[in-house]
Amino acid sequence: MSHYLLNTFNLQMLVEFPASVQIEEIPENEGWAMLADVQQFSSIPERIFSAIDNADMAAVLGVPMNRIKVTLRKGDIALVAQLQGGQLPEGSVVLPDGFYFKFLLVAVKL
Repeated sequence: MSHYLLNTFNLQMLVEFPASVQIEEIPENEGWAMLADVQQFSSIPERIFSAIDNADMAAVLGVPMNRIKVTLRKGDIALVAQLQGGQLPEGSVVLPDGFYFKFLLVAVKL
C-alpha cells in the first residue's frame, strides 16, 4: 500500500480494474496536518510522499517537488491538494491573498 501527495488526480493513474475509488473532502486543517507527515517522512516508502510536479506549489506546500508517474493500485491512498483561486505567480513560496487549498482524500478500494 502506497501513500501519495498529489496536486491532481485522474483515472489514468488507476492500473487495476475493476476499481472502486472513494473521494472525500477533508477539512483544511487536517490536510495541512497530513502535509507535516510528508515533510518529515518523505524518504520513507511506507509513509506518504510527495508527487507534486510543480516547483511553486511544492514550495508553498513545503514539500519536495517530485515529477513521477503515479500509478494507483487497490489499497493505495492519495492526498490531493487542489489549489483554489487561480495559478500561483512564478516564484511563490506562500499562498497569495485569496488562494487556498482544497484537500481531498482518494482511496482505491480492494
